[in-house]
Amino acid sequence: MATFRAPACLLRMRHASGIALRCAGLLGAALSCTTTLDPSFVPTEQEDAGTEPLPTCSSFAQAPSTYVVCSKPLDFEAATFDCMRRGATLAAIGTAQENNFVATNAGSVVNDDLWLGGTRDDFYVWRWPDGTIFWRGGPDGTAEGTSFVSWFPGEPNDSSTVTTDPERCLALRFNRSDWNDRACSLELPYVCEQASPAP
Repeated sequence: MATFRAPACLLRMRHASGIALRCAGLLGAALSCTTTLDPSFVPTEQEDAGTEPLPTCSSFAQAPSTYVVCSKPLDFEAATFDCMRRGATLAAIGTAQENNFVATNAGSVVNDDLWLGGTRDDFYVWRWPDGTIFWRGGPDGTAEGTSFVSWFPGEPNDSSTVTTDPERCLALRFNRSDWNDRACSLELPYVCEQASPAP
């Protein structure tokens, strides 16, 4: 999955408005915005003024990606922003092998569900951070084309036992390799994905 360096303007928008960040992210995906990947990107003080230092996280590599598993729980928007600060996105899972790799390695770092990069719209269309559709519908929906999915049986159901917020964000279930839709306002650990550096 391709990732990108977060432009300074998006970093500044995070402080101004969470809505602006979401809109800018959707706009970037809709315009198929591309830029040079810089996996070592850490914002300068000027680009990142007023934000906290990056949380310490663990990284695991499996070509063509490096995954950064962060145990500090954040809501989905904050986790998305932290990944952007790292020059990454929340992880987008494309194969069973990738899903198992992430689940196994994340399980050695966290003991909770963790955010992946999938989100849904009002029409129950699920997309990865780059805008790729991977699922349409609720628990009886269908995978888009040959997209890999790993929903827990009965998911995504848009039904939470801990909040009345809609479940629009994708989480990898703790100690398993299946997925659950969760309310984006919940604070969970998360996994970022970036392209591995060339050898």
